[in-house]
Amino acid sequence: MLNETTMSSLEALIGMEGGALKEALESEDSVEVKIPQGRFVNEEDHVVFTKKELLKHDDHLKTTHEKAGRERLIKEYKRENGLEFDGKTIEHLRAFDKEQILKEAGKEPSAKIQELEQKNARLVESNEEWEQKHNSLIESNARAEIKRTDDTDILSFMKGEYSIPKTDMLTIFNSKHSIDRDGESRIVSRNGEKLEDGKTFEPLGLQSIVEDFSKQYAKNPEGGSAGGDEGGTGGGSSRAAFDKRMQAEGHNKGGEEYMRQLNKGLDDGTIKL
Repeated sequence: MLNETTMSSLEALIGMEGGALKEALESEDSVEVKIPQGRFVNEEDHVVFTKKELLKHDDHLKTTHEKAGRERLIKEYKRENGLEFDGKTIEHLRAFDKEQILKEAGKEPSAKIQELEQKNARLVESNEEWEQKHNSLIESNARAEIKRTDDTDILSFMKGEYSIPKTDMLTIFNSKHSIDRDGESRIVSRNGEKLEDGKTFEPLGLQSIVEDFSKQYAKNPEGGSAGGDEGGTGGGSSRAAFDKRMQAEGHNKGGEEYMRQLNKGLDDGTIKL
């Protein structure tokens, strides 16, 4: 019989709800398994999109980010230049500028031309700065979206029960690893060194890297020792193993985080003195 981890991985691979495959295999009746069609956006929640729906989804996110970025930069431009007008779009800014020019139309031609030239120079400079901020904001939003997707996938690959919260494990994982893109592929590096298969030199998959990383924090890792490969008696990690892990994570002995995790481990039995 397939174990629970394998069952969950198969369900995620074909897009079934959690537990559906197990229920079908254990049923004494003939059961038809419905396999969703399309692309997965969130394998943990089994949200399935067709290619057309996924394109609309991405276009909507892009439009939303760009609109928010333009409005934010117009607001900053108004504040920095002490301007007062209703609206928060480029069109509102242009209308305001046109109105101000018309108000100044009664001045002497030479004085007005000189003032308009100076104002135009300032607007050109401000526009260039605005474009730089806008492009920077779009790039920042895109990087944030990629980071959110990576973090969601990393958490979904952490199966089972662990001695510390998964969010803490995510923080530790990200401090030791970096993820780059090569097209649609993810390239994972640890301490600046790209992780590859020793035989094929192909990049290791993010899921296999996360699963291997997570073993050291599992409450009941394979082999029967709750202390991982750093020692223990099967009933909890040794104090020496705990101290070693805290040092690797950058927590000084006797520090606030060190004591918090030590007290927690002593209370739930995952650390034995």
